[in-house]
Amino acid sequence: MGLDGQTMPNRRDCTKVATKEEDKSSASARRAAHGQEVWTTCAVSGKALWEPLVVCGMGRLYRKEEVLVELIQRKGQERRPVAPHVAHITSMRDVLPVTLTVNPSSAYIVAMGEEVAYSRVKNILSLWVCPITGPSTTGTHSFLFCVPCGHVVSHEAVKALGSSCLPMGEGKDSMCPVCGAAAQALEVAPTEERGTAQLQRFKEHMRGFYKKRKSDGDV
Repeated sequence: MGLDGQTMPNRRDCTKVATKEEDKSSASARRAAHGQEVWTTCAVSGKALWEPLVVCGMGRLYRKEEVLVELIQRKGQERRPVAPHVAHITSMRDVLPVTLTVNPSSAYIVAMGEEVAYSRVKNILSLWVCPITGPSTTGTHSFLFCVPCGHVVSHEAVKALGSSCLPMGEGKDSMCPVCGAAAQALEVAPTEERGTAQLQRFKEHMRGFYKKRKSDGDV
């Protein structure tokens, strides 16, 4: 017993607490590293991300030209094997062009082109920001992409605007907070489990989108 009449923690209890804290810290570091990779690296080629960009239903970002190259090479004479993490992309209709907001403090460097930007911006993650609340794509903030308009906003912005704006996971359309178009919010870089779950919603939404465009005579 302690002097105050309560049980004193033993060494095993302290070790358990320390281990739990280390596990939390390790998990947080892994999430941050994953987030940084998502916002700097094309998910199909491994090259540095640069616009124009597209996103798939799994919430992974790609350089548009690299997706085109991937699809062409699959049909070429060599028939390059399809990597499992991009097997769900079978045509350009399986990806959506995204509209990112350039960080005002980096805009002049971005205007100089990819090579200059990546050589002069120490933290390349700060090239893009949420157009509503301002946090940059550093991997520490979660972001959403709007289907089918393609605008990218922070989860924080959607929460600040209220549940009527882009209700996640309900399969219902609402309003894009950037352009006001009917849209549904899906996660950028979710966990593997959530990414797989939202892939089907993305496909269904895009099928409806292209069907409507066809009926309107736009395709």
